[in-house]
Amino acid sequence: MTSLPKAEASLPKAEVHQKIVFVKGEITYLPHYVYKHMYVSPGYGLTHEELFTEKELRNMGAKQQVMMLWSRSW
Repeated sequence: MTSLPKAEASLPKAEVHQKIVFVKGEITYLPHYVYKHMYVSPGYGLTHEELFTEKELRNMGAKQQVMMLWSRSW
């Protein structure tokens, strides 16, 4: 079996930061990349365009957590 070279070793590391996310069941709602204080569910931009506010997520029963995520534009 032939090993491929480790291309990722030459790539710059992505900057990550602690960000607030919301979790309901097994679904994690992440901060939108551009719109501050808005959150998106999996499939955003591909299957739907729905955005959520923190208040809406709390009202749905989602719990706040902190995750390390890539930088946002804001």
